[in-house]
Amino acid sequence: MWYHEFSAYIRSAYPDSGVDFERDIMPQIRELTVLCFEAARDFLQLPRDSPYQSFNLFGFDFMIDADFKVRATVCCKSARRR
Repeated sequence: MWYHEFSAYIRSAYPDSGVDFERDIMPQIRELTVLCFEAARDFLQLPRDSPYQSFNLFGFDFMIDADFKVRATVCCKSARRR
């Protein structure tokens, strides 16, 4: 679901909540994302002289509880072949 679709859903399903996606939910998502990267910083940084150069692509999954509190979820799937 795209942000604008979820924002419309909140407005229609919870009209009396006063919750606005951009004002109330996105700041929580941004904060959790930054905290995740800060927590993993030492594992993500390579020394400048490292012969191994790469980039990583990250995806995040979030859940929103009944009080509109955003929670980061852990979704791990091993890429290892059996």
